[in-house]
Amino acid sequence: MPERRFVVLNGNDLTIADIVAVGIGDRDVALAPEALERCRASRMFLEEQVKARRVIYGVNTSFGPMCNKIISDEQIQQLQENLIRSHAAGLGEPFRHYIARAVLLVRLNTLVKGYSGVRVELLEFIRDVLNHGLAPYIPANGSVGASGDLVHLAHAALLLIGEGKAFYRGELMTAEEALARAQLKPFRLSFKEGIALMNGTSAMTALAAFNVFSIRKLL
Repeated sequence: MPERRFVVLNGNDLTIADIVAVGIGDRDVALAPEALERCRASRMFLEEQVKARRVIYGVNTSFGPMCNKIISDEQIQQLQENLIRSHAAGLGEPFRHYIARAVLLVRLNTLVKGYSGVRVELLEFIRDVLNHGLAPYIPANGSVGASGDLVHLAHAALLLIGEGKAFYRGELMTAEEALARAQLKPFRLSFKEGIALMNGTSAMTALAAFNVFSIRKLL
């Protein structure tokens, strides 16, 4: 059996061909060491600010009109998970599993830029989810667009915390079962990580990549 090649993510040079290859399962994902170093530095800075009791929107405050509500340390994980659950309200048929995998890949590529303040452990977990053949269940309808694909990305994030539904090697099941088949445990989010997973345009980017790829094949 030929050795599988890797798409190495550094946040800067992911191609349409890479997105398609990982989406359909032809390539595995690796993380560039220099990107991980950037992410460690970013996370360290954020942790220092939180330890100093700086008030940071969406990190130790609630969201939207409740942004003046300070969140206790004990509630920070719950805040991030509740944000995901509250936005996982998509409708309609799901994306095909290879599109859903592409959504997760594009989100991971954005996070490895090092601007989001997430832990390296989260990046490695998303990598492992992709490399084990998993895909989130993402209903096609529901994006608000203005702050990013919040609804689509909330459904993608549900897989990571072991909730909702997911595909394992193309087969639909609960996210909990899909992770178990891949010998992975649900990820426990820390501050900033829920909003970092959701706030972006990864769904429309993944869809655009597959559309452009298909058009090029037709021309």
